[in-house]
Amino acid sequence: MKHVIQSDELSFTLFSISGQVYIWGMPKEAYNPAFLVPTLKYGDRSVTIWAAISWYSAGPIITVNGRITTSDNMDILGNLVHPMAQMLLCNNDAIFQEDNLLTHTARSVQSWSEEHKYAIQQLTWPAQLPDLNIIEPLRSVLES
Repeated sequence: MKHVIQSDELSFTLFSISGQVYIWGMPKEAYNPAFLVPTLKYGDRSVTIWAAISWYSAGPIITVNGRITTSDNMDILGNLVHPMAQMLLCNNDAIFQEDNLLTHTARSVQSWSEEHKYAIQQLTWPAQLPDLNIIEPLRSVLES
């Protein structure tokens, strides 16, 4: 367990598009601020927090506007995970664990993992396994 670097991401929606909202009231109350609901005309606004942790240290925590894409994931692997593994576990015996999110299992990410397997071994996440990552409990702290 001392050689494992775990990562996870938490997404928070800042404004959601949930469709129309109906409020019953008198016509003269149509523009009463108590009955107005803010809307967003395009897309949803969300932020994703990505974090990593190991036995030796809490790793970097970054925020990404929107969802993490495959390109973002490649940048994270190269610029954050790889240096963390080299700094904390310099014997090239680091094991990196992340869930089976589509951006983690993309062909380009798998290719990167194959190229860097000498420094970071990828821990396969079993299909249909509940999220047991130790970072997940932070969700309730961040949402409050």
